Amino acid sequence: MGKRMKIVFGKPYHIPSSVHGVEVVFPYEIMSAPIEDKNEETKSFKLQVLIDPDLASILGFQFWQPSETYSGLLKLLLSDVIDEIKRKYYYGILNDFESIVLITSNYASERIHQINQLPEVEGYEELFFGS
Repeated sequence: MGKRMKIVFGKPYHIPSSVHGVEVVFPYEIMSAPIEDKNEETKSFKLQVLIDPDLASILGFQFWQPSETYSGLLKLLLSDVIDEIKRKYYYGILNDFESIVLITSNYASERIHQINQLPEVEGYEELFFGS
């Protein structure tokens, strides 16, 4: 029997980085319920993303900028965060706190979009089906 799953994002926040990159934590909840059932189970998680200074620069952001300027960066990172959450969920290795590092060699450059066309992160919901 499958489950319907929903990822709901809270407000991401920037943390000062000790490696001269940009570090952002994405809090989120996963709500799940059997497909025929209306009773949802909710669990909270966090995913920390460390962005290499070179990649941050390519994306138009610098680690010395105030964190208030990172809203566009957060939107750009959302698809990477969602992919990581789903991948770890499907493999059964999703923990309460995860961390990923994005550098120029592992970032999908085709994901660079017009920032104003991307959704806000806080409150964003992503639906998927699990087992």
